Amino acid sequence: MKREFNGKKCYFCDEFATSEEHAPPKCFFPKQKYFPRRRPHYRDNLLVVPSCAEHNESRAIDDEYTALSIVMAAANRNLAFSPFIEKWFKVLKRNNWALAPKFFSRSKLVKVVDGDGSFETLSVTFDKHRIDRVIESTARALYYYELNFQKRWLGDCQIHCPHMLTSDLSKQPNYPSLHEMEQAFAREENGRVQIKGRHPDIFYYQILKDPRDNGYILRMVYYRCFTFFAILEPILPTSG
Repeated sequence: MKREFNGKKCYFCDEFATSEEHAPPKCFFPKQKYFPRRRPHYRDNLLVVPSCAEHNESRAIDDEYTALSIVMAAANRNLAFSPFIEKWFKVLKRNNWALAPKFFSRSKLVKVVDGDGSFETLSVTFDKHRIDRVIESTARALYYYELNFQKRWLGDCQIHCPHMLTSDLSKQPNYPSLHEMEQAFAREENGRVQIKGRHPDIFYYQILKDPRDNGYILRMVYYRCFTFFAILEPILPTSG
């Protein structure tokens, strides 16, 4: 464990830290060998936070499941799909294909019609509960990191993804709509919302204060194309 984490609380609970957790998990960052030599070493200098053993190790398979789900659904094939071919089939095999039924038993061939005719493709149903659990952990870790390990967010956290089927937030008056959140973060083009992350080609995040209350909204982007929003509800955080 990094020396500066000694005596710190876990990013997720009241236990004292015994290890460090990557945010997002290390398995999201492909090794350099899966890319041409000119690519960066995406596993160098990753963001880490203090963690207890449970919140560092208990989600290992869910972490890999979530990373695989994002890679399969991401539109940026140059970054995402190359490591999928070589790495993730090895992951499935290493886990004795324990992850495979979650994909293949809930998949089916569907017909897609476009301007050039029709073709069949694979439709996969993801386990959103497992994915949300991993993304929520990442959001809490990033908040802890942003506050220099002084405060943790122990209130509620809502996860929403415009790339996955989700409830209509416009019908919930306590939350901004997905469109409103996208508009708020679009201001980063004018330098108003900073992009953060050690390897933004794989992952970057932005954080802003909800203008209506004391909550926060995190925008987490994978492969520059796959976005999650984490809404940290307006409950005062507990000191770490």
